[in-house]
Amino acid sequence: MISSALQAAKFTYSHVGILRPIFASEKKEYTSPSDVEATITMIQTASDTWPDDDPLKILVDDALKKCVFMWDTIKLKKKKHNEKWFADWRSISLENEYKRLMEALAILEHRYTMAVLSKMSIHKEMNTK
Repeated sequence: MISSALQAAKFTYSHVGILRPIFASEKKEYTSPSDVEATITMIQTASDTWPDDDPLKILVDDALKKCVFMWDTIKLKKKKHNEKWFADWRSISLENEYKRLMEALAILEHRYTMAVLSKMSIHKEMNTK
């Protein structure tokens, strides 16, 4: 009887790693909040210096507004979750929101990079003439 209990214990402890992906999804790493805040702030600061009639500013600002909205939504959901009773015992799933935020940040960074490169090439052409 003791040997069968030990065999069961051996199976249980040694095979937990095999069953973990079935029962618990793996946590994905996201950009830290300070990175998101810094990216949004830096691009916003640079965009504010561009003229309002610049068509590139409109494209960058559109992507920036989407990122800010998604980031504010995540922060609000976290705040509301922390205000609930037994918040420490509950978990909140924001994986979809973080995924959408990362996609929006990638679009924002791409648009900003393309706008800066465009401005650099225009500036270079003006200096060579």
